[in-house]
Amino acid sequence: MNNQFLNSAESQTSSNKDLVSACGLYCGACGLYLATQENDTEKLLQYAIVLNQSLGETFCDGCGAGRNSAHCTKICPLIKCKSEKEIEFCGACPELPCTELKDFQPGMPLRVEILKSQSRLMEISWEQWLIEMKRITLARNASW
Repeated sequence: MNNQFLNSAESQTSSNKDLVSACGLYCGACGLYLATQENDTEKLLQYAIVLNQSLGETFCDGCGAGRNSAHCTKICPLIKCKSEKEIEFCGACPELPCTELKDFQPGMPLRVEILKSQSRLMEISWEQWLIEMKRITLARNASW
């Protein structure tokens, strides 16, 4: 991940609720989101090829936004569920942890902490959570 992307998105990450995904992942660390925000067409085309989707289907402004990557909307049942239940994220659902979230979690290594993330979102405000996630992401990126 490119430090330039994280730094340019820095001003948005403490106030952009669209970066709080339903599942508890931080959209501000996602390559699709970062490439979209930087208008990096070359990177987006690379993602589109790998994901077998069109360039137009690859743009993403975060899970909470109106423009999501087709990849995310295809693999994530939680975006639709969140909308139907009119909740901000899964942690606000009385059914947590539901079957959908449990089934979604083991799909990729980075999802291992989504239940912990849901708990943290409930403990603090989403704004504070975004600040924490930005700091964690920057620290991880610096160590790579």
